Amino acid sequence: MQVLIIGRGLNGWHATGLEGKNRCSSSGGTLEGYLAQAADDTPIYDAAKANVGDFASFVCNGPMADCTLPAGEVNRFGAGKSLAAMAPHLGGGFRAIAAGALAGITSLDFVATDVYLALLRERVPGVKFGVVKDHKVEWEP
Repeated sequence: MQVLIIGRGLNGWHATGLEGKNRCSSSGGTLEGYLAQAADDTPIYDAAKANVGDFASFVCNGPMADCTLPAGEVNRFGAGKSLAAMAPHLGGGFRAIAAGALAGITSLDFVATDVYLALLRERVPGVKFGVVKDHKVEWEP
């Protein structure tokens, strides 16, 4: 796998990248293993010391990173059309998720890596950010 973003949440390290032309992800690996598969300037974040409530909210309610999208791109679930038609027929938590999705970027949407990192930086205090250089992490000051 060509690693394109590395992150640590509350349950360990994970990475997203490409296997051929297919987007894929890996969880439970080691930082060293992911660094070995990452090129220079691959973004990395560490949320181990972040505010737990804010991070959990972001993971559950925020978008998913799609490293195949061009910078700045947002791929909204069904571009809102399918979701708007489906929403009245959904029940429980799915109806709330659908309503949120129609209002803005949510857990049903994919966003480019730069958008994902910007939202994470904005919404979750305490996350460290950096980039890969020579298979090592250079953290921001």
